[in-house]
Amino acid sequence: MSLKYKVLFISTLTVLASCGDQHKGKSRAPAATGQSFTSEIKTLDANSLSIAYRVCNSFRSKRNYWHMNSIIGKKANLSVTSKQCGTTISNSNSLETVISASNLSAQIIFASLSSLDYKKDVETDQHGLIAQSCKTVLSGNNTINFYSYQKTQRVYTEFLQIADHVDRVDIKFAAPEFDDKNELTGYTSYKVVSFEVKTSEDPNDAIDASQEEIYLGTVTKATEVEDCESGGNSSFVQTLDSIL
Repeated sequence: MSLKYKVLFISTLTVLASCGDQHKGKSRAPAATGQSFTSEIKTLDANSLSIAYRVCNSFRSKRNYWHMNSIIGKKANLSVTSKQCGTTISNSNSLETVISASNLSAQIIFASLSSLDYKKDVETDQHGLIAQSCKTVLSGNNTINFYSYQKTQRVYTEFLQIADHVDRVDIKFAAPEFDDKNELTGYTSYKVVSFEVKTSEDPNDAIDASQEEIYLGTVTKATEVEDCESGGNSSFVQTLDSIL
């Protein structure tokens, strides 16, 4: 893509982001499983594309800032709440981790010796569940709204603006559905992972102004809901409480 068209693409996204888009004001409640999708291949609509660019660009900014400003090595405090299949009881825990990466190109992680089940990998433009989409969007191109998973499944992505400085990505794992002639009829989601991402700095945020850049591009809340074979579902919520 020429420089001329890249500038035009980014300018278009900026205009779209400043307009009142149809995705703003969506509920903070995570998307539910059981959503049906056709087998049709679609690219992101204009509003979703502008939000996707915002999310991916904030992920890229975070990755660069954390490496260049010695955020790698700092402590990150997390809160984790989970409910397993076959129970109605939720367990909540606090966890102290260290932000780690073996080199500039390696996956950034929240490292801990704890046996607690938590989301260790840090989402960036190069690593994580939407890295494939980010590579396309940040190169100045549109992307389709799913990618293939385990050969026969699809992972659908939805981008929503839920607050002035926060966007959400819903990542929906969907299994194929067939009719009585064994012909593919579509896909149905059985697991949904949602990320709430701080995509711009908020001057009214309670966070100290000098700390705003540290939190830009962070997943402030990660939610996962997955169907259980016995019925019901398991759930998982992880929040980033602080970086010290």
